[in-house]
Amino acid sequence: MQHQKRANQALQDLSRRDLSTDEFAALLHVQAQTVRASLCRKGHYLNIRPRKLPNRLLVWPRDAVERLLEGEAA
Repeated sequence: MQHQKRANQALQDLSRRDLSTDEFAALLHVQAQTVRASLCRKGHYLNIRPRKLPNRLLVWPRDAVERLLEGEAA
């Protein structure tokens, strides 16, 4: 039971730290497919690279996105 609580907490922490591709795209006012296409072609979107989770989902670092939105270089 304790292990399950820790696993759930880790998932919640991950969702606070990182963004899904759809969330990332919405914050930047572009379609998710635009982000995916750039990642496929260039390996990044606006110099931000995602992490691939074991379940093959991509997560984008929230801190890098926040810096980008504040006008700092990524």
